[in-house]
Amino acid sequence: MTALDHAGIVLNVVPDAQYEDASVPIHTGDTLVLFTDGLTEVRDGEGRFFGREGLVQCISAFSHASTVSSLVESVFNCANEFGRQGQRRDDMTLLAVRITATDLGRKQDSAADSQHLAID
Repeated sequence: MTALDHAGIVLNVVPDAQYEDASVPIHTGDTLVLFTDGLTEVRDGEGRFFGREGLVQCISAFSHASTVSSLVESVFNCANEFGRQGQRRDDMTLLAVRITATDLGRKQDSAADSQHLAID
């Protein structure tokens, strides 16, 4: 799993917002997961955050789900179970996209032959 450590304001909410560029190679079969802070800010009964670590662990555990719908449902179940005795005060948004295009290379291909997904 590769994580981008860039964060910022939601796209198209603040006019003229500045964003950092970052890219990672993507391949056929990879899954891109985007989320809002509502997922990482779920709190348990003791006030601890689910956090990025909890979210990444949950995504990793279900990354091989047969569909992205199953992955998304499993991640929401993780977050809701974690926050069952705590707080969920923010909206929780998760977008998962599985790359099915056949022209993006495969993981065993050399890095020089792979395409990149740019997050602008």
